[in-house]
Amino acid sequence: MGKYPKSEFLNSYSDWHWQRCERWACLSDIDRIFIEVRKMKPIIATDIKREEDKVTPTEEALYNWLEAKGLPVFIVQSNFDFQHFKVTRFKTGEVRNWTNWEYMDWLNKLGNE
Repeated sequence: MGKYPKSEFLNSYSDWHWQRCERWACLSDIDRIFIEVRKMKPIIATDIKREEDKVTPTEEALYNWLEAKGLPVFIVQSNFDFQHFKVTRFKTGEVRNWTNWEYMDWLNKLGNE
């Protein structure tokens, strides 16, 4: 709870998100898990990880809690250049491998369906 500052990787992702995604796409974070917000409503939770990072048991418990509250959880893996994204739907295990353009397009369409 506040013991560790945000990582340089998460700060870089936050900056990337702001620069590349449409400005109406709000992003908030809960203990390093980002919540995409559209029209003042949480849409999805994304845990942004480096390609080599694994899910911890504590993160899995938080994912389950968010899913139980009706918020879909996605594990998003990339590296510092943010050119490719591996997006895994936590609940189903479905994996998508996207370029940065495909990922941005998906993020920008959230809440507009």
